[in-house]
Amino acid sequence: MQTHPLKGHILDIIIMTGVEYAKLMRKKYVRLIYPVQGLIEQYQSLGFKYKNRGYSNKTPYCEKEV
Repeated sequence: MQTHPLKGHILDIIIMTGVEYAKLMRKKYVRLIYPVQGLIEQYQSLGFKYKNRGYSNKTPYCEKEV
């Protein structure tokens, strides 16, 4: 059975795209609002910090400085 050549790389591609876009927009951070709970460890392995109380002390997010 053949697997897709991008399998296991999609999240990396999405994060790289977000980081480059943030740089173009001259932003200091990339934020993932309402991160998928099952992926928080993976986000952290990509350099994100988890914040469980963000905007208005309610919204959880992960953030990475660019």
